[in-house]
Amino acid sequence: DSFTTEDITEAQYNYIKDYVNNAYKSLKNGNYEDYYEVDSVINYFLLQELFMNIDQDYSSVFFYKPVDGKINYGPVWDFDISIGNANYYDSYGPEMKMKDVNTGSYTFYTLMDYPKFRTAFMNRLSEIEPIVNKMLDSISLNYNIVKDYAKNDDKIWNTLNRSFWPKPANLVGITYYEQLSYIKDYIETHYEYMIENY
Repeated sequence: DSFTTEDITEAQYNYIKDYVNNAYKSLKNGNYEDYYEVDSVINYFLLQELFMNIDQDYSSVFFYKPVDGKINYGPVWDFDISIGNANYYDSYGPEMKMKDVNTGSYTFYTLMDYPKFRTAFMNRLSEIEPIVNKMLDSISLNYNIVKDYAKNDDKIWNTLNRSFWPKPANLVGITYYEQLSYIKDYIETHYEYMIENY
């Protein structure tokens, strides 16, 4: 059996609509912990901010509410316009916050005004340092695995030397290795910036 929106009763619709509306209000009222699974929110926005994802809280956002549970963010997806890969912003570097680029997430930046949330976010950010370092190392390791495939891909599609949306000018005409170096430098620089400035 497949479940469709036609299977939702009016009572169920009103319940979830009211719950989401009250959750949104709780961002300003300070009772956000009544509606959001805070660890889920932190992990979600930590990832969005770490990768400077243009779409965070704007589009491509999923969240769910388990029965008798609170709102959980995720799963994450749609990171094609992240890590500086957007040619329609004048300034989009690793030493800034998403709110400096496109105002960022209302949800996240409102929650960051609460000292308890900010402390929990910063603690989690510090906790993931070993994960970030392993990720950066894996970029180099995986380069050696896929470099020949990348060359063949470029022969067919000419992606390295071609300008197309949303590829910024600084990524046109550079090698696959240079693109990976750009990604590593961007993430490493931004992670350090987040530790010092969030």
